[in-house]
Amino acid sequence: MEAGHRPTVEAIAQACTRHGFFVVSGHGVPETVTAWLERVTRAFFHLDVPVKSRFAGDTAVGRLGYRGLGQTNTAASLGRRTPADLVETFGVMNVSESTRYATHNLWPSEPADFRAAWTQYWMAMESVQNRLLRAFEAALGLPPGWFADKFDDAGSSLKANFYPAQTAAPLPSQQRRGAHTDFGFMTLLYQDDAPGGLQVEVATGQWADVPHVPGTLVVNVADLLSRWTNGVWKSSMHRVANPAPGQRQQERISVPFFVNPNDDAIIDTIPGCGDAGAQPPVKAGEWVAAKFASSTT
Repeated sequence: MEAGHRPTVEAIAQACTRHGFFVVSGHGVPETVTAWLERVTRAFFHLDVPVKSRFAGDTAVGRLGYRGLGQTNTAASLGRRTPADLVETFGVMNVSESTRYATHNLWPSEPADFRAAWTQYWMAMESVQNRLLRAFEAALGLPPGWFADKFDDAGSSLKANFYPAQTAAPLPSQQRRGAHTDFGFMTLLYQDDAPGGLQVEVATGQWADVPHVPGTLVVNVADLLSRWTNGVWKSSMHRVANPAPGQRQQERISVPFFVNPNDDAIIDTIPGCGDAGAQPPVKAGEWVAAKFASSTT
């Protein structure tokens, strides 16, 4: 991925306008870093629930700590009434000790190298994020560095989703993760190749699978970036579907890096994206916090 390569920039702009999703290869994240992340994450979720629950975060801050089955209802963030998601999660915010977020992170003591693996992966994601920000500036006709002061104290978070084997059939309208749009600026997603995966709603209203492509990251536009572009770039509805009945015994892991601006960043129409004021300005941190609160059961 070359952020300054014009064909790359044009492809990103086209994907964000049409679908809100694209896949990145050549992102520079070593396979060893991703494999380490997946190993420690899977090991953590395989611990007994009482052990994992020692690292449960404040329910008012849904991005932090462990959350068990039945504690998340992502579709509720859009006002939809569905059964709770069939997922366990663990999340941290900015891992740098110099930020105000770090003191709230709850790091598991098992496995012993969990924090080290997650910290290394976080740093790799920040590198990808910064390259994409430069590409977005070029794609939107913004001067280089336009996003810089809006992400210098970013409220980003790293979260693992663990979808355990399903020992019983899901309830009607229940999914591994219900239909939603992502709340922040953009999402960088690692997903394994297990069945029952990510789906995106397309223009026809049908759901299209997002296949696992080894060595790539799935990138999607989230709500705040869509608002910044006055809706020109799409924050598309997506979900994590249940596996077919014959595949319910297979667990699944995905790890999204949720890129969010500074909490005090004002999200208003970017120059060149149509009439300002078409959507009222919002403060980034307040928007994301409200969305997380609405998705907590």
